[in-house]
Amino acid sequence: MKNTPQLFRVPTVESHVKTTLALIASLALAIPVTTSLAEAPAGGSPAKKEGKGGNPFKKLDLTDDQKAQMDTIRKDSKAKADVINVNAALTPEQKKEQLKALKAESRTIMEGVLTPAQKEQMKESKAKHEKQEKADSDASPAPQPTPFP
Repeated sequence: MKNTPQLFRVPTVESHVKTTLALIASLALAIPVTTSLAEAPAGGSPAKKEGKGGNPFKKLDLTDDQKAQMDTIRKDSKAKADVINVNAALTPEQKKEQLKALKAESRTIMEGVLTPAQKEQMKESKAKHEKQEKADSDASPAPQPTPFP
């Protein structure tokens, strides 16, 4: 037989294994990227979103002790919220009311951890935020309903 060039290579088990491993590796690298993109807030970086439901205590230069206390309060509040959310005996409205009360209670406890200066700084920040929200709502017109064809 002549030494003719082989146009099509017959795949071997080894080439299938290599292809499969390459595919798995590329998927393993792609999943964390797509997950982090899905978790990113719409509209930019977390710093831009802080004014909208962000952590109001973050800008207060908390001491390490205050941070630890806040973390404990948050964890306790989350555990209580989880209990409320899985309680099948409660209606959705009851859950909503209890979660709202829990949030207010947690906020009061957290504010108790702050110094008078930090409380004043938070009060000023809240007033500034409310003023900005009012300006934003005044600047944007109400959405108009679209008629059906």
